[in-house]
Amino acid sequence: MLAPIITHMFENVFTTGIYPDDLKIAKVIPLYKKGDSLPENYRPTSLLPCINKILESVVEKKG
Repeated sequence: MLAPIITHMFENVFTTGIYPDDLKIAKVIPLYKKGDSLPENYRPTSLLPCINKILESVVEKKG
């Protein structure tokens, strides 16, 4: 079960104020805009772990 692990991690984040470095790493992918297949027609998009979105909603509800 993941719920106890996630709960423990979130409690640590709230009590220590330290967010795990591993969850700060984003995967950057090029996203096509328009035009020819030139490098300037792509923009970088960062993909973060989905756990960040869950923590964000928990923080919003606590605040």
